[in-house]
Order: sequence, then C-alpha cells, then structure tokens
Amino acid sequence: LQKPTLPVSFGIKDIDILEYLFKQREFTLITQLAKKMQTKVAAGSSIFNVWMKDESDHVQALARAYGERVIIDQFVNTIKNADVDLKPVLNTLLALYGWSKIEENLSWYMLEGFISREEGKKVIEYSRILCKEVAPDILDIVNAFGLPDHAIQAPVAADWQKYNNYDNKGEIDKDNKPWK
Repeated sequence: LQKPTLPVSFGIKDIDILEYLFKQREFTLITQLAKKMQTKVAAGSSIFNVWMKDESDHVQALARAYGERVIIDQFVNTIKNADVDLKPVLNTLLALYGWSKIEENLSWYMLEGFISREEGKKVIEYSRILCKEVAPDILDIVNAFGLPDHAIQAPVAADWQKYNNYDNKGEIDKDNKPWK
C-alpha cells in the first residue's frame, strides 16, 4: 500500500480528488493501526487483545474505508467501460456516493488535515446539489436495477407519491392499517 499522491487540481467536481481522499483515508487508518499495534504488542499486549479489544473501532473504521475505496475504484472502472449515454448519470451517481461518504466522515478528514473548513462547507453544499441533480431521474435509476416487486419492502419504495399524499405516520395508511 503506497501513500496516495495529491492530484494537481483540487476541484470538488474532479473525480481524481475523490479517489485521492478515499485512498488517503485507507492509507492513514492502516498506518495508524499498524503503529498502535506495534507499540502495544511491544509493550506486552497480545495481538488478539490489541486487535479485538483495544483497537476494534479502528479495525472497523479501516474495514469500512477499504470497502468504500474498493467501491470507488470499481465505480471508476465501470464508468470507463460504460456506454457513452450512461456515463453522465454514472458520473453523477459516483460523485453523489463519494461526496456523501466524505461528508459522513467529514470530521475525520478535517481533523486529519485533508480537508479545510471551507472545503468541508463545499462538500456539504455539493452533496445537496448532487441529490437535487439525481432526484428527477431516481425512479428510472432504481428501475434500471430490475429489482422484483417482492424485493422492495419499504412502503415508500412501492409508490412514493401515494405514500406522501397524507400523513402516514411512517408505516400506516389513512385508515391506520399497515401499508401494503
């Protein structure tokens, strides 16, 4: 695992910066974990106790960072090989996924010094812009997955317009019966 290189441009709409931030999070977490484990094992703790008890939160954060980075990598590779007509929507979905995950971990990125306060504000704003951009096409995007009706269990997933026509209190219809 090599230390990621900061891209030349640092534009929020640049996919290279997303890739960098995900790789940097994984690299930093694995480096920190390795140092903590070396220190604690050298001080006499067992590897098992350090891994399973002392640093389990760090291990879990690293596992999530790894999974998220793999998703970004696979998404980028998929876009490279996609039909030209699909690339714009796939790029938007990639950006939405990526920036929403960056936003989810924004405090970590800011505390580690990878994102400034001003850049953090832009991350939040851009995530909202991307949500609005995807909204008109979201039903077509979801339908493109070809999920069978029985696989969609949440009432709002079946007919979100009908679901929002009245105060359904989350899971009941207008007659106070479970929604079907």
